[in-house]
Amino acid sequence: MEVIAPNASSSVPELEDLTWGDDVLSLMMVWCGVQIKDLISQFAMFFYIISPTASKFETVEEVPDYYIEVSTSAMILIITEMLVCQRSARLPSYRACDIFCSLCSSTLYLCISAPTHAMAVYAYEKTYEWRLLEMDWCSNTAWWTAIVAVDFCFYWFHRFTHETNIGWAGHQVHHTSEDFNLGTALRHSALLKTYSSFFYLPLALIGFPITLAFTHLQFNIIFQFWLHTKTVSTVGPLELIFNTPSHHRVHHGSEPWCLDKNYAGVLIIWDKIFGTFQPELKSREIVYGLVDQPQSVNAVYLEVFYLKKVYEKFSEQTTWADGLKSIFYGPGWTPGSPRLGHPVPQPPPQQPTRKKYDPKLPRSLELYLFFHFVIAAFIQKNMTIHFLTVSGLEVVVNSVFLVSTMTVIGGMYDGCKLAMKLEAGRCVLYFLYAASYPAFENVFVNRTVLAYLAFSIVLWTAQSLRGNPKNFFLFVKNFKKKRS
Repeated sequence: MEVIAPNASSSVPELEDLTWGDDVLSLMMVWCGVQIKDLISQFAMFFYIISPTASKFETVEEVPDYYIEVSTSAMILIITEMLVCQRSARLPSYRACDIFCSLCSSTLYLCISAPTHAMAVYAYEKTYEWRLLEMDWCSNTAWWTAIVAVDFCFYWFHRFTHETNIGWAGHQVHHTSEDFNLGTALRHSALLKTYSSFFYLPLALIGFPITLAFTHLQFNIIFQFWLHTKTVSTVGPLELIFNTPSHHRVHHGSEPWCLDKNYAGVLIIWDKIFGTFQPELKSREIVYGLVDQPQSVNAVYLEVFYLKKVYEKFSEQTTWADGLKSIFYGPGWTPGSPRLGHPVPQPPPQQPTRKKYDPKLPRSLELYLFFHFVIAAFIQKNMTIHFLTVSGLEVVVNSVFLVSTMTVIGGMYDGCKLAMKLEAGRCVLYFLYAASYPAFENVFVNRTVLAYLAFSIVLWTAQSLRGNPKNFFLFVKNFKKKRS
């Protein structure tokens, strides 16, 4: 099955071909037809159902950002799963603190995507100059071979992030969620983004054109989105060859029988070949998250907290050899133990699951934070699109604004009193900046952002004197009572 790419030719007329004199119903039907066609193409991409013809490019500049293309369908699937879980007696519901953390992690990850992409392109092109083979970018054979080659590289990259302490420092944020749903797939590591591309340089040495490698790397990651769900039990015989939600649930488990298993991206055969495969056990309920679960949903903290653990472990060693092992051996390694640490005994099958860290906030505060997250997300997207044309000042200011926004959101949930004072300062400083340097081209949007920032400044200047963020809007309620 081949899916028509969004830019492929079609018999459906384009919207710009219609005039305002056309029948309104016809206009709506055409618009819906175009949108439905694009959504079908996006949904198919999650299952690696892609037309080779529509996904071959001569230059790296032509390669689309497929992550942005599938973002709409990804949100539709997340909202759909959220509704299904809410009505299901078997599936756990989404938790606001958890999905907020995942969204914040995704924004931090995307924030550095432009500079890291430029670095990855430079490294790949320089390595490609030493290639062993010549491959045509438009060859079908090369296109299909690239699927397997990229997935093979992903397996070893993924294994490195689990079986070395320094690699785990970058990857652990993806495993910090104590839930397992499609929202978890958004929880990517910004730190890992800085060096992950180096694991694909062997493809350049072999001779895969950069367009094939970068296209299939995106498809490989997009395929893994639907693996993060408990709504799909098994997919039958496909379990033998492909990575599936059942296999990936094991990978995200924190129990001994789940650790260091099922590293596959698309093809589970790599785990079966290299001895890291573990099927899901129906007799055991999987406990998700880290072995030593941090009690925080602050995406910025979760991004960096393990680096301190790596440094502390390195500092405790008495020899240089053990010092290097503390960095490049597994997270469970201790002096005198095997590379991945001593095997941990399996707990009894009926052992109670641990209680999830589940801080709650008033709905009014969550709504307030959601609007600020939306503003930050659009600023991030706008900055990424115009990365090559924006000034250094804009990059620095907007990056600080994004990081501080994500810090505040997580800090509010964690009950950090400093989060309120940081929120007031964040809003004041960005209001002053945005008043002179608008973030968006649309005047109405800029004025709306400034108005919301002004409202936030007044709100938090008063609220920061109260202490606990869970008393949010308390002074507003009291004000209303006094007025009445």
